[in-house]
Amino acid sequence: MGLGIISFTSRGRKQAEKLKRLLTGAGYDCRDDSGRKAAEWAGEMFREGRSMIFVGAAGIAVRSIAPWLRDKFQDPAVVVMDEAGRFVIPILSGHAGGANELARVIGALVGAVPVITTATDVNQVFSVDVFAVLNGLRISDRVKAKEIAMALLEREPVGFFSEFPISDENGKKMEWIPKGCRREKAGRNIRITVKGQEPDWTEEDLILRPRALCLGVGCRRGIETERLKDTVFRALEEANLSLDSVKILASIDLKSDEQAVRELAEDCGWELRFFSAEELRAVPGSFSGSDFVKKTVGVDNVCERAALAAAPGGRLVMEKHAGNGVTAAAALGKVRIVPKGE
Repeated sequence: MGLGIISFTSRGRKQAEKLKRLLTGAGYDCRDDSGRKAAEWAGEMFREGRSMIFVGAAGIAVRSIAPWLRDKFQDPAVVVMDEAGRFVIPILSGHAGGANELARVIGALVGAVPVITTATDVNQVFSVDVFAVLNGLRISDRVKAKEIAMALLEREPVGFFSEFPISDENGKKMEWIPKGCRREKAGRNIRITVKGQEPDWTEEDLILRPRALCLGVGCRRGIETERLKDTVFRALEEANLSLDSVKILASIDLKSDEQAVRELAEDCGWELRFFSAEELRAVPGSFSGSDFVKKTVGVDNVCERAALAAAPGGRLVMEKHAGNGVTAAAALGKVRIVPKGE
């Protein structure tokens, strides 16, 4: 986590210097910007996505960050510590941005009391925001996430279902269910999945999706971006796989200059990887090969092999889909879910 620290008095400056030293020693990327204009500095931190520590009055922090606020899923963490180092208060993005955890870390380092005010923490209720962020899960619907949180606070039943095993910090599988949740279907449910939709899901369900799908593609030279995109999207829909779970777009290195492939990855925010024919041939498994493709590019199948090459230890969840001069396949990489948010 990148951190910016600012203070406004000589006493506050000493605390800022101490914080920078201790947090840097704890592995944080810190910088001390004491002496700068607070509002201007806050805008810079927001643009860089850096978390902020104000050493001084909470009112200064509130006025400084006010023009830059967007929403709880985009805003960086903001923490205030008094210049005597007695209290540390997260005032923005306590869950999604990690301000609560940062306050606890600071408290442990300097002996300050973390003043946590978020309802789930105060009432010791499972926080789906924290759980999702710390496990790298995409929240399908922010309104539903808020409704799930309210349901847990009101002690209403919430179901919890995961396609993936829960494991401890050492990778050992464990039986775990969030506090306040149950394994039976309820009116509201939390589901961890890469699937697009299932018949038994309700409109109130909150879907958490790991970005673990690696999409392999092959295409004819000079294909239009929209044609490639439409074919890939349709293939994923037919396989009942969510676009929100795609992390990587992969192909053979001969396609590294293919405009449509690059534009598709950029438009969707996917990481782009290319592999040589030799690397693709080395991928183990049984594939739907083509003699024509092998003669043309040096390997019998591009899409399935590229998908698996981008997901070491993974498995194919969508075999080769062909149409409109495009081939596409998807592999599911390893997904690790750890018990967080309590």
